[in-house]
Amino acid sequence: MRTGTYYIQQTGAPAGFLPNSTRVTVNITKENKDVTITVYNAAGNYNLTVTTGGQAICYAGMQTKFYFSGIRASSNMAMSNFYLHVKIPTDALRAGTLYTGTWNFSAAYSIQYRTNLNNYRTLASGLNSKSQYSYDLSTNGLALGVNEYVTDIRFVFAGVPAGFHESVAPVLYCSVLPTIPTGYQYTVRSEIGGRIGGIFYTGAGEFSAAVISTIPVYPLLGILPKTGYQSSPSAAASLSGSPPLIVLAFPAYHFTETS
Repeated sequence: MRTGTYYIQQTGAPAGFLPNSTRVTVNITKENKDVTITVYNAAGNYNLTVTTGGQAICYAGMQTKFYFSGIRASSNMAMSNFYLHVKIPTDALRAGTLYTGTWNFSAAYSIQYRTNLNNYRTLASGLNSKSQYSYDLSTNGLALGVNEYVTDIRFVFAGVPAGFHESVAPVLYCSVLPTIPTGYQYTVRSEIGGRIGGIFYTGAGEFSAAVISTIPVYPLLGILPKTGYQSSPSAAASLSGSPPLIVLAFPAYHFTETS
């Protein structure tokens, strides 16, 4: 190098560390041709979280819903190839309507889906993260083949800043297969991830629910409750030949929605 004054600034950092933006001044003279510079880099923070919630009890043949909240890239660095992945338990469910939710940072993204018969395909691209969209992911809605259904859903962002998170949680409605027996349990899983440098970081969440195969109906269809009061002998005689009144007790089901 020629003698003179130089300014040196780090443009990148090792994987897992933040770049140091300090500009260092170096004077090169004939007497100090070799100069050593020491730069310190702070460690990066990569905390990725997602929470999967929904209805703890659902009924065979009916609809249920799940939401994905707490989606946060709480790192102190921007991430590339950021994604949200939802795994549908197709042993019990079939995908229905997806509501994309909204996000705190304006960015374009795409939605992809995979089926039991085909790899990932793009459902929509160039979506605005500040706007909400809805899509029918059923077999008919996507014009899928016979016995083909969605198994995975993926939101894909080219890049997101530090502190990226959802503003309105994405929601997925699913249909419970009508053949699922009472007591059967399934789990919906979600994962988020992103890349910093050459390293991928991920976070995951899951939610389990139980199925009831029949819906309790009360009062019994076709049977009306007896009302009023009659004390005359003729009224008592008219009731003496009536069949006995049978009272059926049904279990009470309490529905909860967790986040």
